[in-house]
Amino acid sequence: MPDIVVPKKFKVPEFVKYTGLECLNKHLRSYCDKMTEVIRDEKFLIHFFQDSLIGSAFSWYMTLDNIRIKKWSDLADAFLKQYKLNIDIASNRTSLMVMEKGNKETVRKYTYRLKTKQCMYNHLCWRKRW
Repeated sequence: MPDIVVPKKFKVPEFVKYTGLECLNKHLRSYCDKMTEVIRDEKFLIHFFQDSLIGSAFSWYMTLDNIRIKKWSDLADAFLKQYKLNIDIASNRTSLMVMEKGNKETVRKYTYRLKTKQCMYNHLCWRKRW
């Protein structure tokens, strides 16, 4: 945001950097918590969000169209849309790790169910890479 004036007394907080792999909601919550001093100033929230990103997440931010990002909610929505797949992958990985064979389930049915979940997880991971 080119038209932002940072007050002399404002100290930019130290942010936990988002790389594109961490929890989206946790990152947004952490960012907003650290920006409580200026939470009502959407231009500040938008401008300093770049300081909480690193790597490909930072590159993504730099390619955003300033015309479309007018409010903090526009940026938060774009961020969630861009990295939503991370939530899907994490939840599928967790469900695979806790999966157990049911008492009345045959080994064949359990194996089939496990392989099906693994295929879904691998498909999500493959989509994320490309």
